[in-house]
Amino acid sequence: MEYDRENNSTSNDDTEEISDVILLMKSWINERCSPDILPYNNLVNDLLEQLEVQSEIIEANKNENVNAAFQNMLCQQEMDRVKFILRNYLRTRLYKIEKYANYIYHNSAYYERLSDKEIIYCEHYKELVDAHLFKSSLETAPTFLQNLNEPNMIVKPVLDEPVFCRVKEDLGDVQIQGSQGTSLTVTLKKNNIFMLRYKAIESFLEEGKVELL
Repeated sequence: MEYDRENNSTSNDDTEEISDVILLMKSWINERCSPDILPYNNLVNDLLEQLEVQSEIIEANKNENVNAAFQNMLCQQEMDRVKFILRNYLRTRLYKIEKYANYIYHNSAYYERLSDKEIIYCEHYKELVDAHLFKSSLETAPTFLQNLNEPNMIVKPVLDEPVFCRVKEDLGDVQIQGSQGTSLTVTLKKNNIFMLRYKAIESFLEEGKVELL
């Protein structure tokens, strides 16, 4: 499925300055639309520091004149917008960490995608879930049924899920694997929108050549 927006693109798209907030918003959208957990965006730490500094400035100027109060109100509104994006980005990641905690725990490569705090949360969450399941039901079960790490019991991301993506640069002809084992050649042109299997565009997403919608 494809929608061509090439004729609607503007000439200054590539030169437009992109703020940290917009970059984080794009990361949030990619995270929400991806069936897999994506690498942690370190912009979160930078924005949290900026919010803390801005809060101190607002607090210092709260007793100033009317103009300062108006400026503080505008700054507070912008801060609330940034906090909304931050909360939802982190909440989306925590949902995936909880859902795939057992899978992440047994795949060290996924640890590289998480922040230090997310790794601690994942390990602690898995320990709590395992302890709860053991105490509530598995404690009285036969020993051979007490293993929670059987491959068929571990929930993992489904990378064959279809996703919508927008191509950010011309990528040429790409071979896409079909559901019946067949392959299909798709020409990925800049600003075109496709619905493809996530696995087919996963590497392009990591390289920033496509974005999810």
